[in-house]
Amino acid sequence: MNNKIISRIISVAVLCSMMTYTIPVLAYTKDETVYTKLDKNGNKYQTIVSTHIENEGKQETIRDVSDLINIENTNGEEEYIQNENSLEWKAQGSDIYYQGESSKELPITCKVKYELDGKEISSEEILGKSGRVKITLEYINNEERTVNINGKSEKMYVPFVVATGTIIDNSKNTNIEVSNGKIVNDGSKTIVMGLALPGMQESLGISKNDIELPSKIEITMDTIDFEQNNIATYVTPKILEESDLEVFDKLDEIYKKVNILQTSSKALVEGTNTLKTGTEEYNKKNKEFNSAMGQIATGVTTVNKNYKKIDTGISSLSTGSKELKTGVETLDKGITGLSTALNSLPSNANALYTGSQTLEEGINGKTGLIAGVKSLETTLETVLTTSIGILTSNNTVINNEISQLKSEESELKSQINTLKGLVDSLPGDDKQALNKTIKQLETRRNGINSRITVLTKQEKTNEAVISKIQPTKESQAQLKALNEGMDKISTGVKTLKTGLEKLNISAKQLPTNLTKLEKGSSKLVKGTKTLSSGASTLDKGASKLKTGMNSLDKNTQKLSKASNELTKASGTISEGAKTLSSGMNKFNNEGIQTICNYINGDVKNITKKAEKLQDLANEYNNFTMLKDGNKGDVKFIMIIDAIKHQEEKDKGKEDAVLNTDTSNNDKKDK
Repeated sequence: MNNKIISRIISVAVLCSMMTYTIPVLAYTKDETVYTKLDKNGNKYQTIVSTHIENEGKQETIRDVSDLINIENTNGEEEYIQNENSLEWKAQGSDIYYQGESSKELPITCKVKYELDGKEISSEEILGKSGRVKITLEYINNEERTVNINGKSEKMYVPFVVATGTIIDNSKNTNIEVSNGKIVNDGSKTIVMGLALPGMQESLGISKNDIELPSKIEITMDTIDFEQNNIATYVTPKILEESDLEVFDKLDEIYKKVNILQTSSKALVEGTNTLKTGTEEYNKKNKEFNSAMGQIATGVTTVNKNYKKIDTGISSLSTGSKELKTGVETLDKGITGLSTALNSLPSNANALYTGSQTLEEGINGKTGLIAGVKSLETTLETVLTTSIGILTSNNTVINNEISQLKSEESELKSQINTLKGLVDSLPGDDKQALNKTIKQLETRRNGINSRITVLTKQEKTNEAVISKIQPTKESQAQLKALNEGMDKISTGVKTLKTGLEKLNISAKQLPTNLTKLEKGSSKLVKGTKTLSSGASTLDKGASKLKTGMNSLDKNTQKLSKASNELTKASGTISEGAKTLSSGMNKFNNEGIQTICNYINGDVKNITKKAEKLQDLANEYNNFTMLKDGNKGDVKFIMIIDAIKHQEEKDKGKEDAVLNTDTSNNDKKDK
């Protein structure tokens, strides 16, 4: 054999290999392989059908139907009786292999067009030419059906997969390319394989602007002295297996997710509108808080200044109580010398009693020292409680906003991931629009995270201020000591008044009550000691309270400054919330709703059509005829004639190689 014959044998081998890896092995009762020879322009001129009947039940007789002519047994001696289209084979338990000729039109036809350097040229003229060659193999699906899709009648085609292959000599051809296919170059030759799906574009109703499903194969090359080997085409209606349809069950889950996405997007729109309203109210209340904080800062400063006067008075009280204690002790010692002054004692005792009343009023009266200290303590406690309450309330608002923002950030993140999962399934323009939408969502998400950082920082600042102005155990102990000291002063003054009252009475009865005077003097000494001790404690507590008031004044000023900054920030938040609300409404209307409508519309429709295609493929199970109750499978092999410089003898050998009845041809060659 020469190299030309070898290349043709390789072509047939490639075709057989393609069949081996393409056709699933199934057990059918009747298996047809339709071999058709086409001329160089794709016109059919001979069709031979090879049939295999698998005798699963080992029957003695097999009844078959066929519209073939010139039927002959190709693998055995079994005989048959023919009555028009009915065949009765004497199988004797064996499988039957037979072939015959057919003049029927093929379900897939082919048109071949040749171009040289961009201009169309005939198959006769292109032989031996040089230049840039393009061979276009256009496949036409002739099996149109009317089907019902979602209650509507639509035209669809039986789904055929067309696989085409040929071998190209590298010594005369370079820069070999194929559309929707693959090439394999071993150095001396290039094997070209292409794939087409004629009628699929129309069946699925998909616009070519979205995606183009090929119905033709284009082979291009730079050539010198152009020749063409046989082009072999394999056609099968088995585009999908039953297991492939499981993917459509998974689409139901996607539809559910789309509905969730649609609902969530609407909820997010409502949430951003609520956020907008809330931030506007928050900004308004924050301004009110800032105004109140300014008043508090002014009030604390005023209290601090006035307390300095109180502190001076408490120091004087402490010093005076010590002097009083010394005086009373001196008085007690001088009781024995009172006898010389008995005549003037009643009037002096009365004056002393009157003075004790004044002293008690100064200490226990409505506007006295104790009332003043209590009022100061109450005012201070109110200021601190109010400040802490305002800061705590502010932190509650901030914390709620942070929680809401985190929820929104999580929702945005989920939407972004969902949309990213849809990007690859979309065509160019929609993919670009969706990527733009995803970028906008990520920008909003970054803005929310930045806002969360600002709010978290402000929350920590408020907590720090609360910690500083929160009453400590030490300050509470000081206040307790101050109150106890004031109580002791009050008790001491009352005791002093009582003693002086008795002294006044006793002075009038001095001659007879000197003994009572001595006892009263002793109580007076004890009372002044208590007064001196309480005043000393009050003085120490007042000193610490003064330090606390100074600290409160400074921290209140800081809090007022922070409140001013917070007011500015809340204005920024309010503007941001408005922008977010506007953007979210646009995103929902122009992005999410568009995507959901597309998936719930076009994608669902394509799913139904894909399932219907499988039904059409299953129904197309024979080319000739099939007896009711039997299973069938059919495939087509088409061989396009070569364009060669060759003698008639070589051409005869080529025909022998490509003839389906290879055993008979081998006998003839011998």
